[in-house]
Amino acid sequence: MNNKLPKDTDLMIRQPVLDQLSRINGLIFDIDGVLLDVSQSFRSVVCETVQRFLEQQCNWRPGGALLLPDDVVLFKQAGGFNNDWDLTQAAVLFFLAKSKALGSTAAAELRAASPTLEEFTEELQRTGSGLKTAEHALMPSQSAEQRRELTLLWDQKLIVRLFQERYAGDDHCHDLYGFEPEYVHGPGALEEERRLLDPKLLPERIRRYGVLTGRTREEAELALERTGLLTLVPRRNVLSASDGPEKPDPAALTRLLPAVGADYVLYFGDTLDDLRMVTEYAKIRRDREPQVLSCQVLSGITGKRERRLYLEQGADLIAPDVNAALRVLNAT
Repeated sequence: MNNKLPKDTDLMIRQPVLDQLSRINGLIFDIDGVLLDVSQSFRSVVCETVQRFLEQQCNWRPGGALLLPDDVVLFKQAGGFNNDWDLTQAAVLFFLAKSKALGSTAAAELRAASPTLEEFTEELQRTGSGLKTAEHALMPSQSAEQRRELTLLWDQKLIVRLFQERYAGDDHCHDLYGFEPEYVHGPGALEEERRLLDPKLLPERIRRYGVLTGRTREEAELALERTGLLTLVPRRNVLSASDGPEKPDPAALTRLLPAVGADYVLYFGDTLDDLRMVTEYAKIRRDREPQVLSCQVLSGITGKRERRLYLEQGADLIAPDVNAALRVLNAT
């Protein structure tokens, strides 16, 4: 390893990548867990929305917490839940299905009975994950009458709306989603987000930037404004959930790379879906198309617990946060 590189026990770089770092002339960032700490926003909103929907819309008796922040991590580790709206809908369906099967709405009983959330998400990871897979796994276990009842109860549009209202709050709901809050009022959880990136560490030799995120375009632009990158990243260099293919589909990278205009790119992500997108892109990449390396940061929702998996799945760099990786680039 280059002696000039910063020494960090949480920093890992594959040996073949070391000689390639100086060739990087473009950077693409995920937002959540990379540019912004969302541990007190999106993760909390997922849990709150599940609770609010089941108690207020399905008339479940208030009790203990149904979904915990660490449960959100289980869905992220399974893959296919880069979109938090999908994750929230899947979690609601999980509890609705278990409630029908057990004839109970008690949080402690629903959490303890098999399949637990851990067992369910592990099965999703083995068989294929995402909202559609979760739906197919949960619905067949019900009788025809139960499936009809579930379909009526599982109001996906309302679940997403409750999520949006809690995340954006009264001040930002209209700007982000085009409507005024109806069910949830007060400050939005987005006010709890804090910046992770130090813009001063962006390498002077690199002038091409992009953002690839599961946020909507409006959410992404607000996030870039808050991180100080709005003027640095052209609008055409932002690929959001509003624009096209979503992670882990490598087509998202294929679509964004021409706008970025770099031939050697480092992509910063924080989940397994981020890494899978890069590794799948490498499989379909043609000659003369940009080379993309992956940097997995441990500051996101899955944290250090995914380090071994990232290594096994072929991550090029693993860093405690985006700033540690930028210091490495500045030293090459």
